[in-house]
Amino acid sequence: LLDDDGDGELLVPKREQCDLAENVSPMLDSPEKFSISESDLVCVHGYKVKRSNATILEAIFKKHGDIAANCVFKSSSTRTHFLEVVCEVVRQIQTNDMIEMAEDIERQVSDAEAANINVSWIRARVEACHKREETSKRCSLLMEMKSNTSLVRAAAQMDLKERCAELMSAQERFKNAE
Repeated sequence: LLDDDGDGELLVPKREQCDLAENVSPMLDSPEKFSISESDLVCVHGYKVKRSNATILEAIFKKHGDIAANCVFKSSSTRTHFLEVVCEVVRQIQTNDMIEMAEDIERQVSDAEAANINVSWIRARVEACHKREETSKRCSLLMEMKSNTSLVRAAAQMDLKERCAELMSAQERFKNAE
């Protein structure tokens, strides 16, 4: 899991007893529509999440606490959905898939913020990536401008040399004509 400094650590999720009385995964309500089975879900701090997201969610809870505690949605299944989305965003950031998915990540983070999920730590990371991307674009534009300026300068110097040669030739002809 990445922290605010960009450092990361890998945590193994703990098998915790789920105290939830309700089925927190909407996917289990209709198994014919979804291919995720009970064995593909892991309980992390009372939320049944996909096994692939459990390690990330455990690390998030260890570092930031229950980021869904103040969620405006009270159903566990909805909070679980948002936590799964946050885990996917973290995965995309960790795999440097952020540039290709920037707009999608931005929407997902905004949706989580609207649901009052504490993703300020991701928002800071997203904004830092946006700044790096903008800086990279500006750098590329400056390099292109520098290259174009060098070409224009070289062409101007050649033109100046030609005109100087023409001037010297004209001065020589004028001198010979006198």
